[in-house]
Amino acid sequence: MENIQTREKQLSGENERSEEKFILKYSDEDLNRIFDRKFARIMKKHEKELKEAKRLAKINAQKKAEYENKKLQDQLQKLLRKVAIFEISKSARAMLYEKKIFIGEELLSTLISEDAYKTRKSIENFITLFEKAVNDALKERTQVIG
Repeated sequence: MENIQTREKQLSGENERSEEKFILKYSDEDLNRIFDRKFARIMKKHEKELKEAKRLAKINAQKKAEYENKKLQDQLQKLLRKVAIFEISKSARAMLYEKKIFIGEELLSTLISEDAYKTRKSIENFITLFEKAVNDALKERTQVIG
């Protein structure tokens, strides 16, 4: 029984010494400083990562806005081209109507372009050729009849 009590005293003595060593090695102030430094490094790293994530999100939002803007600009240009071609087509049809020439949309679409000047020249040339072809056909027919 004495052996057991002696052994318990030895173990409790070792526990007290190891606690003393631990306490002597790191005080509460030391642990607080170590923890504060470690926490500050983690927070600094986290803030840096958060800042980078916000920067990337802003860039992505800016790129998306630029893409959307370009897409809208392209749509606007297409609509403006359609309006311009419609107006040019309307003028070309009026020129043909003045000369009593009625043609289908397919033929008219081959004569018009986005350039009003070129379209006007194409229509004028078409009118000239059309009138010449009609006159030649009439002359030929009158010669056959007469």
